[in-house]
Amino acid sequence: MIALLTWDMDHGPNISFTSGVVLIALVGNFLIGLPTSLLAFYYLRKDEQISMRKLWFLANAIASIIVFALTGIGGLFVTIFYGIPIFIAANAFAIAGWFIVIKPARARA
Repeated sequence: MIALLTWDMDHGPNISFTSGVVLIALVGNFLIGLPTSLLAFYYLRKDEQISMRKLWFLANAIASIIVFALTGIGGLFVTIFYGIPIFIAANAFAIAGWFIVIKPARARA
């Protein structure tokens, strides 16, 4: 992303601009990861048969809701531009949550 945004610059990437882009990416991950993890925790906390497939399905359902909301707010361009990263982030959080939270909790129980 930084390479694409700084492609036309003469002296390479600017540190302040790059840090701003990194901050935007972190805030975007937080805005996608927080609802994904909170909703997954809320819906799956009492389910003793949690599977990776169920968690993956829930993360994609949450990402779909976010993308549909973005479609209504911003139109087709926003959906295409942000839709793919939203699905990638939601699936990354689901997989990380599986290996970092749920699987170790099962091993302790």
